[in-house]
Amino acid sequence: MNDIPKQQPVTEPPVAEEAKQEKGGLKNKLFHEFRETAMTIAIFVPFWLVFSTFVYELRSIPSESMVPALQVGDRVAVAKFAYGYNRNSIPFGIGTLFIGDNKDNPNESVFA
Repeated sequence: MNDIPKQQPVTEPPVAEEAKQEKGGLKNKLFHEFRETAMTIAIFVPFWLVFSTFVYELRSIPSESMVPALQVGDRVAVAKFAYGYNRNSIPFGIGTLFIGDNKDNPNESVFA
């Protein structure tokens, strides 16, 4: 009897199959990452536009006109619902479609 053990040949999967599996996995991961990012943006941007248009908006104090109460560069949250809404409250000219264009009052002015 032979005391020499028989060695089994080790078979490894071909390199091409491993690369194909990794490439498919990476492609799948990138697709899901892109899809998740797109869904987050698609949900967040409309919510942010509606919220900042009708509820609150963050503003920065640009000049010294409000010193000593507020300093230049201070950030404040402006409550928009506290003052009511008019045709100028809604951006992109959409407010004139729903509320109407009031050209009879020439004393109205908007300061930016």
